[in-house]
Amino acid sequence: FYDAMDPEAVTDIGCKRGYSPTAMYMGMIMHLATRVLKCQGFFSDWIVPTRSILAGCVQSVAWSRVYLFDLLEQIHRVFFPSTIHSWVDDLRQRQRGPAATILHDMAKAATFLVRGLEGLGSKMSGKSTVLGQPSSLAHRLQAMLSSRGIQVKVAGTVRDLGIDATLATRRST
Repeated sequence: FYDAMDPEAVTDIGCKRGYSPTAMYMGMIMHLATRVLKCQGFFSDWIVPTRSILAGCVQSVAWSRVYLFDLLEQIHRVFFPSTIHSWVDDLRQRQRGPAATILHDMAKAATFLVRGLEGLGSKMSGKSTVLGQPSSLAHRLQAMLSSRGIQVKVAGTVRDLGIDATLATRRST
């Protein structure tokens, strides 16, 4: 997600939302500095970033929340009880209710989210995954999103930074 954030948009949105212009300026100096990749003693040519902020920076988390605030607020207001939670650079959509309404509501909210990200100049990750119970519901949601041009995977668990996420369910042994 960070690699698709437009630094100019981050700055504009941040200043409109009350983020300190001085802190924003000082931070952007580091985020837009020339980068060099190092691997096994070899160095890349200089890379001049134009469409990204640095992952692993505490400021990046705050900036991503500022960047997404209006979009997520609108989703929470318009598509309640669909909720979108952000954690570092990941978004999670959650929906509770009868199966008959979950599919329709989740597909509408997810479509709005993806189109909103595109409007910000960002995009949804190709690693996006539906974790749904029962799995037949997750596969039906996948098909609905696919018909809208949104590609997601279906799985029982996903791994992020080497940690399994399983909808807070426990495997019985």
